[in-house]
Amino acid sequence: MLFGLFALGGMAPNIGAYGQAKAAGMKAFSIIDRAPTILLDDENAIEHKMKGTIKFENVDFFYPKRPDAHVLRNLNFEFELGKTTAIVGPSGSGKSTVV
Repeated sequence: MLFGLFALGGMAPNIGAYGQAKAAGMKAFSIIDRAPTILLDDENAIEHKMKGTIKFENVDFFYPKRPDAHVLRNLNFEFELGKTTAIVGPSGSGKSTVV
């Protein structure tokens, strides 16, 4: 009986975490289960044709709170229409900043 009481006592701190996990799961599933407002196969949708390119010329960037740490320095490249481009580099090299 003593071992059983110790086991039940050890569960007490985790009951709060269970409640938090359940609430987070409910939020996640409400997002997953919702119906999208934009339908992919909508017959009345207007089709937009993409034109042009996206070009970076001599782009410099640093975060205002860290002016001594340049994230992008003299960045030059062009995204061409219809081509897949990968942005790769180590952590902190500015990949997300470019996007």
